[in-house]
Amino acid sequence: MKKSCYHSLALIFFIGLQLFSIRILASDDCIDVNQLKQSPMTLTERVHFLVDPHGALTFSDIVSPNMAGQFQLDQNPAEAFNFGYSLSTYWFRLVLCNTSSIPVDRMFELADANATTVIFYSPQDKAPYQSLETGLRLPHATRPYENRFFIFPITLPPSSNQIFYIKNGHLM
Repeated sequence: MKKSCYHSLALIFFIGLQLFSIRILASDDCIDVNQLKQSPMTLTERVHFLVDPHGALTFSDIVSPNMAGQFQLDQNPAEAFNFGYSLSTYWFRLVLCNTSSIPVDRMFELADANATTVIFYSPQDKAPYQSLETGLRLPHATRPYENRFFIFPITLPPSSNQIFYIKNGHLM
């Protein structure tokens, strides 16, 4: 073989290796709900967040490809996020996987009883996302479950990966 053929094969192998690495990293982001042994389970270490200091970002902004890299993981994971009281809005992104062949039902709890605004965005079959808004500023009846925290039902279709978003805001 000529030298250029070796370079071409090496380049193809390198690109394939890079794509394989990206796929592995993407799957590491996903939490397989079938592997969760503890109930309830703290997901702080696996939830990405974005601080919106002025509360100006919309859901369309958040799901745009430009914003994907703006989300970050907590550098010092703890039992819960603690951003203190702030006028900032916080966006959270949670990637869940169902590796089984049957639908899986779970509940997501935002254990922040003082959240003024909570909007939970869940992917749907027919519409891109369904939003459910609740929080301290809205009647208690807007919560899917009677609880001092905010609990949202999640149904994952068989063999699926889904991204959920939560908008959490406080007013001082």
